[in-house]
Amino acid sequence: MGIGDMAKDFLNSSEGQNLENDALNKASEEANNLTGGQFQDQINQGRDALSGQFGDQQQGQQDQQGQDFQQQDQQGQGDQQY
Repeated sequence: MGIGDMAKDFLNSSEGQNLENDALNKASEEANNLTGGQFQDQINQGRDALSGQFGDQQQGQQDQQGQDFQQQDQQGQGDQQY
């Protein structure tokens, strides 16, 4: 089992999910403090969008991105700068 697998397993554990929630809560709280609450709705939307994006869901997105790049390479588009 590689370090990536261990990290994924941790992020999918309840301890990892708690750590994710704590980090997102602290980041959104700090962003709200720095902006004086002026952008609270947008910050909360961003926090909600990021919640759950780690572990299995993140791996699924990375797999899809990898497939997209592989398809571009096969179509001769892989040499483009992004």
